Amino acid sequence: AGLAVIWAATRAGRPGAAPTSGIAGVPTASAPDISNLPPREQFGRLADRVETAMENGDTATVVKFYPMVESSFVGLTASDRDIDARFHISVLRARIGHFPAGLAQADTIAATAPSHLFVYYLKAIINDFQHDTAAAGRARRDFRKHFAAEIATNRPEYVAHRQMLDQFLATIPVGGKP
Repeated sequence: AGLAVIWAATRAGRPGAAPTSGIAGVPTASAPDISNLPPREQFGRLADRVETAMENGDTATVVKFYPMVESSFVGLTASDRDIDARFHISVLRARIGHFPAGLAQADTIAATAPSHLFVYYLKAIINDFQHDTAAAGRARRDFRKHFAAEIATNRPEYVAHRQMLDQFLATIPVGGKP
């Protein structure tokens, strides 16, 4: 149940995603020209497109656009590789099975913001994908432990993803093991 929340919620607060469809007989929207957008915005649009395709089960679009997302992320300047960009590339990498690369982004976020909620969220979902229930449980407990103090910081990425964070918190039992 938690994984369904992850994919429905990761796009919360991400306006401007290009609509896609993987359903036979339903036309897929053509990709907008993003070549004139700043690199960070190009990355965001490509990530949104792949996230939407994943949600819709549109494997063809994922296969076509995921390499562009990776290339776009790698091409970002250090300042454009902000926590939100690292979060989205981590989720996408995890979703396609690149678990070490996904966890590496969580570790990079932790290096600059040790109690950031995205660190615990990412570790929980990636460990879920790897069937490591003990590590996923620890990450969820840490998420709950730090939630109130972190949300109070009003980081822009928390504001943009508040619905996702609240939904994830609701899946974590109080005082128990998830």
